Amino acid sequence: MRGAATDVHMGLTDQLVVICLYRHWKDAAEEVSAAYERFTYAGPESTVAFAAYRAALDREEAAARSYASGVVSIEGPA
Repeated sequence: MRGAATDVHMGLTDQLVVICLYRHWKDAAEEVSAAYERFTYAGPESTVAFAAYRAALDREEAAARSYASGVVSIEGPA
């Protein structure tokens, strides 16, 4: 049986995890912006730069899904 102190601790831990997931998502979004900018100025290397951009998009999507799952896990389904 969990007590009130344990519930508060778990709540704070869950919130910290979600904050970390949010930061990871925001960092990934910044990487997407940087990769897109490199792609727009890539010139002859545009194929490689576009592949890097697509990979950054995939990482950002994965980070966004993780963040969304974390939020749902502490708030419950809508």
